[in-house]
Amino acid sequence: MYIDHVILRKHLNIDDDYFDEEWEYVEALCLAAENAVSNHIARPLSEITDSSTGKLPPSVNHAILLLVGHWYANRESVTFAQG
Repeated sequence: MYIDHVILRKHLNIDDDYFDEEWEYVEALCLAAENAVSNHIARPLSEITDSSTGKLPPSVNHAILLLVGHWYANRESVTFAQG
């Protein structure tokens, strides 16, 4: 996983105590988001990491965080149409 768990906790606004219970789910979301971003840019994330730090470019990092946040907040299908 490329995103640090401390950053994920802060991004999702989860309390320390509650985060331990949610970690397995958040980790699965992060791995899925990393895969989705990698597919979208049509390159493995390992190819775009900084060789000295092992970190992703900030825009890619943020794209992953946005996906994780969206999927964490919306655990079911999302529709923006009126019924």
